[in-house]
Amino acid sequence: MPALNPPLQYSENAKGPFPLLNAPTILTGPAQNSTIQATKQNEAILREETIPDENNSFRATRRRLAQSPDYPFPILYEEKLVEDPVSDVSLVESIRSYVANELVLSSRTPIEMSRLVTLLATTEWRIKSVAANQLALTLVCDQLELDTVADGLATMHSLIEASAEIIIEPNRLFHLTPTVPNDPILNLDLLWGLDNEEDKDIDGPEGWDIATNAENIVVAIMDSGIRHDHEDLTDNMWRNPGEIPDNGIDDDENGYIDDIHGANLIDPSKTWEDDNGHGTHVAGIVGASGNNDIGITGVAWNVQLMAVKAANASGGLTLIDSIEAIDYAIDNGAHIINASWGGPGESPSIELAIERALDKGIFFVTSAGNDAINI
Repeated sequence: MPALNPPLQYSENAKGPFPLLNAPTILTGPAQNSTIQATKQNEAILREETIPDENNSFRATRRRLAQSPDYPFPILYEEKLVEDPVSDVSLVESIRSYVANELVLSSRTPIEMSRLVTLLATTEWRIKSVAANQLALTLVCDQLELDTVADGLATMHSLIEASAEIIIEPNRLFHLTPTVPNDPILNLDLLWGLDNEEDKDIDGPEGWDIATNAENIVVAIMDSGIRHDHEDLTDNMWRNPGEIPDNGIDDDENGYIDDIHGANLIDPSKTWEDDNGHGTHVAGIVGASGNNDIGITGVAWNVQLMAVKAANASGGLTLIDSIEAIDYAIDNGAHIINASWGGPGESPSIELAIERALDKGIFFVTSAGNDAINI
């Protein structure tokens, strides 16, 4: 295979998180309103390889094993490289990213743990964490190579029969759908999506003529958390009726201590507070208090906002945290789940979790993305 032609560039419909480049990233491609962000220059590349495509449908696949300060685990990036016929420059057209040494198992029924432990005894894999409902769990391998995930998938599929109805897949990384942060806005005319002169809006004022109050509706904001003391959100935060604030006890025995307004699925020992800003922004769109002479107005003036923190400070989510976040919302009475995040590829485990929500009559709302591509 010929050497890649520098500089390596990212097509604008590629999905992050992105690997480290030795040179500054150049964004190129036909898509508009891309959500691409520049590569972080403080990621360490541990190993990498480039494999030519035998079918010539695209130029090559590059795999990179990296350590990022944004995550406590190593990351495997799989990049599809194509060649621009005009400039002869190699483009990274698409990227998938995973936890480099973890797998996720999920099922429609609780996984039989004793049998799984017996099967794992013959492998280098062990159980890292188990969801409270035992419908999903994470496996980890102490061996860290470019092929750790691929070899692990092959091993698990050979050990666990198809009849077991257990889904096995990498612990994928998702990312929040970026938004532009808002300062408080007092003028409704500037809230374009709610009401604008072109009538390309949701007819907010017309809807408010019918109803403004959704105080009995719980909307789970499955995101980076919510700043619960925000002046436009504090009155609309969901309150867990089975939990006594700040007593250090899991009063309702749901597996989370002091989850008064929600839970942190990344680290249950910490709160649901927003360390990214995206979740607070989304919560404001859904349910900033209306008609209170403060800040902005949400779609629902009175609503219950449940903070379900599954994204970290840099906006990344793992597959297992996403599954547990959906189940937390289901188990704690959400009527609507808002998921303003996504990533390339499909996840059968996420589909299974969403099915559980739909079976309970919960509306699951997700973003279409900002990448100007068909989904």
